Amino acid sequence: MTERTDPLATFYSSPNEVDRDAFEEGSGNLLTTLENRLSQTDKRTLLPASIDNQMRWYGLAPSDRDTRILSEELNAWLGPPLSTALTTVNQASDGFDLVVLRLFPDSTILKVEIEEQWQEQAQVNVASLVDTWDLAPARSPDLPRPVGRILRQFYESLIASDRGSAEEALDELKDRALLSPTNIRFLRIELLGRLGTPEEIRDYARLEGILRLVRPPDVTAHLAAAVNALLIEPELTAGPDANWQELGNRIDDEWPNLVTHPDQIRSTFGARCLALTEVLTESPRQAILRVLEETWGDDEVVAAAVRNRVSDQVEVEPQSALDLYLIGEYSRALEVINSSAPSGSNSGLALMSAANLGDAESARLALSIVDQLTDTDRAELLDQAVERNLHTSLQERAGVTDAPSGWVNWLNGEWPDRPDLLKEWATTWGRPTDLEPDESAALEGALLEGLSDQRRDRIRNGLPILTDWLIDENTELAVGTVPLVAFIVEILLTSAAGQVEREAVLVLLDELLVSGCSSTEYQNLISAIGSQFSQLGPRNAAWLASALDLLLLSAATEPDARDLLVSNALVLAQSWTGLLETTDARLLAKVLKVGGHETSFLTTDTDDKSTRRTSQKSFRRVGIYSLLEPAARRASDWIKELWPSVDVTLSHDHVNSSRLEAMVRGVDVLLIQTSRATHAATRAIGDATAQNTEVIYVNGRGATSIVRGLIEWVES
Repeated sequence: MTERTDPLATFYSSPNEVDRDAFEEGSGNLLTTLENRLSQTDKRTLLPASIDNQMRWYGLAPSDRDTRILSEELNAWLGPPLSTALTTVNQASDGFDLVVLRLFPDSTILKVEIEEQWQEQAQVNVASLVDTWDLAPARSPDLPRPVGRILRQFYESLIASDRGSAEEALDELKDRALLSPTNIRFLRIELLGRLGTPEEIRDYARLEGILRLVRPPDVTAHLAAAVNALLIEPELTAGPDANWQELGNRIDDEWPNLVTHPDQIRSTFGARCLALTEVLTESPRQAILRVLEETWGDDEVVAAAVRNRVSDQVEVEPQSALDLYLIGEYSRALEVINSSAPSGSNSGLALMSAANLGDAESARLALSIVDQLTDTDRAELLDQAVERNLHTSLQERAGVTDAPSGWVNWLNGEWPDRPDLLKEWATTWGRPTDLEPDESAALEGALLEGLSDQRRDRIRNGLPILTDWLIDENTELAVGTVPLVAFIVEILLTSAAGQVEREAVLVLLDELLVSGCSSTEYQNLISAIGSQFSQLGPRNAAWLASALDLLLLSAATEPDARDLLVSNALVLAQSWTGLLETTDARLLAKVLKVGGHETSFLTTDTDDKSTRRTSQKSFRRVGIYSLLEPAARRASDWIKELWPSVDVTLSHDHVNSSRLEAMVRGVDVLLIQTSRATHAATRAIGDATAQNTEVIYVNGRGATSIVRGLIEWVES
């Protein structure tokens, strides 16, 4: 007989009345098989128990995905009439449930209670289920996933500020060669631009030769932001003494061909880079200088760079596609070629113009121009090495010869499951502020309908891109998009949500609560969050604390609904007593206390003092930088409760200021909530930070993430 491990020995002890040896003899080694699966941490399994002659089967699932699958399997093999309803054991209904929760803290626990007359049949069905597991192909993390699902993980991870998960997705794309090496490099720049540092972008761009490649505009935008942080912002501190000529030379030397024409500009950073390098030339392109002056002239760097370089002379407007191409007017060159009769020379020029623009829309237009050629002319054009390579590159960039015209068209149509292409398409669909009420309603309807049929997987994979599109560059919801965003939150939470989906919801929930919801929208959000409680276990305590924290930081349009949710969370937290990590218990207790509930069962004075007692790190002054003042103030209160002798200083400045610099220079530990920070202030903080100051970057939302960052640093 197989020797039992300690957890199993405890499991089969009183009050469990199952005689393991007798059960094994009558079931043909069924228990041995189930227990062997328990030792394989990536497999779901079952264990039997009998309490007061009531037969139970406990299901153990190691992941959210396995929980969903095991739930379906138990309903199919052991559901009514064999048993009562399937339950998730988050709240112990008796002492043995509590024993099971303690024995298997890393698993989600499911339970069915078998009716007396069906106990033998239940055992037979479990044996059949085990046979099915043995016959079914392995469903492990190594099983190849479609490219769309991996890209969904990548973009959801960016939204949730989960760099580890984004790196994992990128590694899988690279290892399985699902995208070209060039596209992998572009995704890496996007990751570093969202979750990395300007220094990382600089080092990677040079190593991988990104600057020598034709790039999508978004990639160029991340590179320009890095240049702005590394070179331009420090020069701004020089004020009137700033040497823009020298700075332009540095950009041209260290970041050659970064931004070469206005079509590549996606932000002020790109405009600055183009202005500083364009004026270095002996004869600056006046058309470009005028665009910079008219569109970006309010920026002090652009204004200083182009000052006195814009000629008053009226230039003869170039008319031919070649002339437009030579002065860098690639978009206009494409327009002229597209309106002209197709020819081999113009088609080649169209390919080069689209390659310089680097976006999917221009690539599709150039490819369509080539397709209009006769078979002979097209073959002759593509027989030339340069044009053939450009054509191949643009096909890869376009992905398809056609493209959706907007979100509703993408939702309703049959398009490739490529979130990376969707991201490029969406850049041409205007801004969320352009949505009319009827368009928003049509988008909601198409989204709901598409999630109910065969389009579901593709649409789920594209939701992170839609989410990103709805939040502008200042991470604020565009006016008029609140109902749509609230609807997406409901979808994310009520469609088999996992950890990444829940983390993405925190981002949107934060934005919704800051923007303000109607009573109906708020009620729906509360219901969607509450629907997760039956799926949460002790390892999800951090998410629960963050969600409650955000709700309690904002005014409630439906206070009774929020109070009921917090009360239900208290009951859930009580079932986790003794099962939580110390930090999770501390933060959950503090959030519930804000909600008006006693939480002495979660943590003790000894727990709260353990950090101070065990830490070898000494600090007396803590600084918090966050644009969300209520979160920073609450975090300050909690830090003072944990470390009464520590002074906490707050800053919410959007730009550099003497007050911000004084705060930065006067603290031992500086907590920067990057999800609520501006580029200008963050860079200023970096410049002003003293050498002995510990800087902790916090990616999460709310007060819990700020305090968690400090606790983890102290205990590391």
